[in-house]
Amino acid sequence: MKRYQKLSLGVLIFLMVFAVFVVAVYAAQTQDQDQPKGMMQDGMMGKGMQGQDMMGKGMMQGGMMGMCPMHSGMMSGMMGRASLTVQGNYLYVLAGNKILKYDPNLKLVRETEIKIDMTKMTKMMNEMMENCPMHKQMMQMMNKPMMNNMMGSGKEESK
Repeated sequence: MKRYQKLSLGVLIFLMVFAVFVVAVYAAQTQDQDQPKGMMQDGMMGKGMQGQDMMGKGMMQGGMMGMCPMHSGMMSGMMGRASLTVQGNYLYVLAGNKILKYDPNLKLVRETEIKIDMTKMTKMMNEMMENCPMHKQMMQMMNKPMMNNMMGSGKEESK
């Protein structure tokens, strides 16, 4: 009985060290995504009329979401977290929208993707942005330089 307990304790410690490693690697990969970006870094500057830059990134991928620290925090809270739990002899890791199941030898047993209705999420985020006073203020600030650029471009053409 004591041998089994020592083995179980050893496996549990190994799993916890492995889990900390997995979470650290995941956090390092998503660190840039969790930080709010200003307008000059990756916000609306350089975007087209539909909020897309040359790489095709839209509002959700560093576009207008990157402008508002509150919305950036909400998105990272919904999509960028990782957690783990041990049940029985299995380790379960929740990372983003995936659940990974590992056996006691840390071999991947099963990987499941949690389906997310992106149209529903986009609609919800748009409603939240419309009701956000910080977002409205930033959009007003963004419209002023855009209007000045449009007025300035007409003067340059008449030269």
